[in-house]
Amino acid sequence: MINIINKIMIKSKKGASEVVGTVLLILLAIVVVSMVSAFVLNIVNGEISKSECHKLNGKVKIINNPKYTCYTKFTPDDLSTPLPANEYKAAELYIQIHLDDTKDLKIKTLRIKTGGADSRTFDIVNGTAGGTNNVEVYKSPTMMLLFPDFGTEKTYNITDVDGLNPESFMVWPILEKNNQDCAIAASTISSISECP
Repeated sequence: MINIINKIMIKSKKGASEVVGTVLLILLAIVVVSMVSAFVLNIVNGEISKSECHKLNGKVKIINNPKYTCYTKFTPDDLSTPLPANEYKAAELYIQIHLDDTKDLKIKTLRIKTGGADSRTFDIVNGTAGGTNNVEVYKSPTMMLLFPDFGTEKTYNITDVDGLNPESFMVWPILEKNNQDCAIAASTISSISECP
């Protein structure tokens, strides 16, 4: 009888160690899954916030109208050293921007970048004073920088460009939420003509 009780005790200890081992493996699996899911969720959340910028593709556009997206040249009298006939120095830049409905995405800033040998960026912050960052609304009765109404265009005059020779323009939005720079939604034109 004692032999039978000893055998039962030994079997129950083996059974208990198998149960403990199984429980430990399950706990280890839960910890690993938790760590991996936390890592993946961070990546996915980052991609989701970037996807908000994708919603803006085609919503902010440069209108390549030679009357309103162009540059004016310095006159020879403005320059201390005359330039060869085929070179110019811009005195002012004009850019016409179209804005479609961005729905619930609030744009804080429209960023303009000129391209070429010398590039510069200019920010249009909605509701700020005209002349901020050398940008004004073209022929505006007010001195406020305002975005175009949805479905319309506005022309901006960029002054004090220090003889910048722009070869291209880019414009893109920066969202209010997290100051998110949406350069992936940029509109670009690659040729700028002299204003008529």
